[in-house]
Amino acid sequence: MRVAVLLAASSSFTLASYVSSMPKNARGLFKESMAWMDTLYDPAAGYLYETGSASALRHETRSSGWYAVGLLARNGPGDVHEADKIITNIVHGQYNKDPLQYWFAEYQQEPEEPEVGSVYYPAEIHHSFDGNWRYDMCSGVDFTQNTYLCLLAPSWQPRSSSGSRSFHTLSATKQQT
Repeated sequence: MRVAVLLAASSSFTLASYVSSMPKNARGLFKESMAWMDTLYDPAAGYLYETGSASALRHETRSSGWYAVGLLARNGPGDVHEADKIITNIVHGQYNKDPLQYWFAEYQQEPEEPEVGSVYYPAEIHHSFDGNWRYDMCSGVDFTQNTYLCLLAPSWQPRSSSGSRSFHTLSATKQQT
């Protein structure tokens, strides 16, 4: 199911000026980094290709998440749409089946990998899953929510009784819609 994440480009508020407001050297580094990641992006999959020599055209989740943050910062033609696709993929790749498993709430390292804990992919920390990715991915989403909230559609707005903006609240809310 396709999830509409971000508001249409017709929004009255735009962050196009964010990059131009950066210091010259930071702006140059941002533009070079995004140009490089643009060449690694697979729009059909909604992920960046992994760059390792043994990756065989696999995709990579963590870098894709940070690329989505960069797309929202750049906010050029099509960037919001692609960020939507990436964030949706990441949320749907979160392990949420069994809260008693150690890898619960962790993320796929790549969308092509088998199910963690299966016969084909035994659960081995730092091999089939990484306990640190939850925090890395959450920091990217929290940054996105706090910085680009104006671009996020109402369905992506976090809903919790405490009003907190935790990624677990966000992903649980999004997967229910």
